[in-house]
Amino acid sequence: MEEKFKLLSIDDDKAFCSIFDLELKSSYPSIETQFAHRANLAFDFLSNNPSSFPDLIVLDLNLPGMTGLEFLEKYLESNFHKLHDTKIVVVSSLASAEEYTFVNNLPVVIGLIEKPISSRKLAQILGTFGIEDITTSLKKKLPANNTKRSIVIVDDNSASNTIIGEYIRSIDENIELNAFNNELEAIHFLNGKVQKNEMPDILLVDVRMPNIDGFEFVELLENAKIITDEKPKVIMYSNFVTLADERKAHKHKSIAEITEKPLSFAEFKKLFERFY
Repeated sequence: MEEKFKLLSIDDDKAFCSIFDLELKSSYPSIETQFAHRANLAFDFLSNNPSSFPDLIVLDLNLPGMTGLEFLEKYLESNFHKLHDTKIVVVSSLASAEEYTFVNNLPVVIGLIEKPISSRKLAQILGTFGIEDITTSLKKKLPANNTKRSIVIVDDNSASNTIIGEYIRSIDENIELNAFNNELEAIHFLNGKVQKNEMPDILLVDVRMPNIDGFEFVELLENAKIITDEKPKVIMYSNFVTLADERKAHKHKSIAEITEKPLSFAEFKKLFERFY
């Protein structure tokens, strides 16, 4: 069984650690992450657990007690860099030019980054180890297909439409995406598509909308033969889903799924993989 990539973050900023942990878990779920808020505790742990050395250390320079520079000095004095293949990335928001110059000349350091760490910078660092974020991996797994894929969103919540739209673009920027806040505009658009035999693959519909609810909307499309049991696959979603909602969904063969929102990227990705 292949060992997990191990990352140790040494940083006393708990807010930064929380955000960094969330980014790693959502985009790089295969990475095993540990956090230390004091450099001396991290050094003691490494000294006493030589078999637990990480592949990468993300080290803040401005730490209370033992500073990041002092940690680096002790790390080199202990010949850890000769005994292990661990690499170190230094992060800081307050480092001086002299500190950066000193750190940049250390062979064990592969990068110096200003806080906060952007997703692009993180991807560049982990890419040197051959690690890809979950979105890139998903794109590579998608079958080669010259057929233009299409998704339509019908939701009166513009913020929700924006978030789902970003998810879709992250997975495949070539997908044709159309979002509507108004049900009547969506019906007019879909009617035009069915006349051209260009129906979308997936139709995302909010259950609770101001004019007609999502089920009434789907029923109108079914009665007008704009949608069929086969295409598009209808996914209903709502801030809360009741048993009555689930019963209504099961009565419509065109509705493939009903779920709660907001959807995380991981949850949306699973839906995407099921219907594509």
